[in-house]
Parts: sequence; structure tokens; C-alpha cells
Amino acid sequence: MSGKESAIEAPEPIVATLPPLPEGLSAVTYQVLATGELAVLVADRRRRGGRRIPRAKRAAEAEGRIFVLADSAWHQVLEFSPLPRFSNFDAFPDGNWLIVNVRTGTEPNGRVISPAGDLVRTVMLGDGIEHVKIDDFGRIWVGWFDEGVFSNNGWYVDGLSDPPNSYGVAAFSAKGRLLAYPTGVLVADCYALTTARDEAWFYPYTDFPIVRLSPKRQDLWPTELSGTRAIAVREPYVLAVGGYGGDFDRAVLLELEASSARELASWSLPLGPRRSRELRFLDARGDTIWAIVGDRCLRWTVDDAVAAAAAG
Repeated sequence: MSGKESAIEAPEPIVATLPPLPEGLSAVTYQVLATGELAVLVADRRRRGGRRIPRAKRAAEAEGRIFVLADSAWHQVLEFSPLPRFSNFDAFPDGNWLIVNVRTGTEPNGRVISPAGDLVRTVMLGDGIEHVKIDDFGRIWVGWFDEGVFSNNGWYVDGLSDPPNSYGVAAFSAKGRLLAYPTGVLVADCYALTTARDEAWFYPYTDFPIVRLSPKRQDLWPTELSGTRAIAVREPYVLAVGGYGGDFDRAVLLELEASSARELASWSLPLGPRRSRELRFLDARGDTIWAIVGDRCLRWTVDDAVAAAAAG
């Protein structure tokens, strides 16, 4: 591979056709679990006790369900209520689930729920959540968008003069204790966040570096990227996907050096036409980029990108 970025032929993705959800259920959001499984949070707004729920009350009365994809079929693993109107979720290593209301005032907005659907505890994770992921050790990593970063709803923790969301990214224990946050990094909006083992990797607006963060260390690599929406990592390589405008489907392979991230190669991903509704999900977990385009689930690993760059 040369040190100069070059356009290469895109590696073939791993493709799976997603089965339809059970009738009457609608997808709210998807998540790639730390186990490498694809999960979907769905809203169940079907009739209750033989009556139809009025449209104005459907959001408040919706039940939530989580399905995991296995053997080309969706398998329900959790049922709970109520389902927040704006939700995100992930799974803990012990089998519990985290359901997050991404908008909140002063009320705790994270619910830890048992596999049986029972409430274990609530935790405060702040307003304006863009990303939430749980690492291999059960830590909750949160990335906030700009409204969350610059809002202050009276959420404070001991030892900090500012609320945790003002740092843009933070890690919490399963009981909501603050464990880590970046220092010396401007995070006005967390554009991308992934976890690998016990670390988080994120990509913040406005300077767009790649940052590695754990409770014990922090590293930063400046980049020339802008608008990236997903990053996958297998050191020393990073696969970054997304960008502003016509670069929404751009993938860039970078190599992490001592003080910068060197761009090695780039290509376009088959994510459908810009501004279409075909692209339903774009994210990363560990070393893999995931996209849902129509009814197809597409995956690219960092190793796929490295091999394509070497061949090109």
C-alpha cells in the first residue's frame, strides 16, 4: 500500500437478507451487540384487550420488544413497557438490557431491565444522546449530540463543575457511576462511537480527530476527514464511513501513526441513492461496519479494507 490515499475497488460485503418483522410491529432502531449479533428494538402498537389504540396515544402506550437475528430469523428476547418515544438500547454481558430515552429533563433516562422484563434500576445518562454502547466489561458508553453537550438540566456529579454530557462522551458503570470522560478534546457533537473490548473509539465535531478512551488512557489522532458517521477499528487501522453531502457513502481506510492518521485508500459503499430511505442503519461495532439498505444487511471488516487496499 502506498502512503497516498487512492481510490480502490470496494471489497464485497458480507450480505444477509433481513426477514420481515412480525405483523403489527415497527422497527424503532437497530443495534449491533458486543457479541456481533444484530438486534432491533420494535414498537408494538397493536390492539389492547380488543380495542384499537387512538393514534394520539399510540406513542405513550406502545410496548417495546427486542429481537435478535439468528439463523435468518428474528427471535424475540425481551418485552417491556413503556417504550420511550425516542429510544436507544444495548445489552449487558450479564443478560440485562439497557433501554434509553434519548431526551430527558431531570429524570433518570436509562432503565436496566432483566431478561424477564422486570425493572432492575434506573440510571441518569443525560439529555441529547446520539450513541449508546455497552462494552465487554459492562460499561455504558454515551455520546451526545450538540443539544445534549450544550444543555444543562441541573445534572451534576461529585467532583465535576460541569454536567457529564458537557464532555460529549462519557463512560458509566451499570449503576450509573461516572467512570471516564475525555480531557483536552473539544466534543461539540459525537458523530461516531464504537467500542472494542474495554475501550471506546469516537469521532467528534468540530476538529474531527479519532480518539481512543478508556478509564486508564486517552489517545488522539488528527485526521483530514469531515462528517464521518461510523468508525471500525483494528489497530493500527481504522475504517471510517460517511461524510457531508455526496460523501455520505464514502469509506476511508486509515493507518494510525504516532501523531496522525494516514489515509491509505477510499471507495464508495453501495448505500443507495443519497436522501433516499433505503439506508436504514449505519454504524460500527469493533472492527466491522454495518449498514442496512432496504432489506439487506451489509458488513465490511477492517481486514476486508486492508486486503482490498493491498490488492489495489
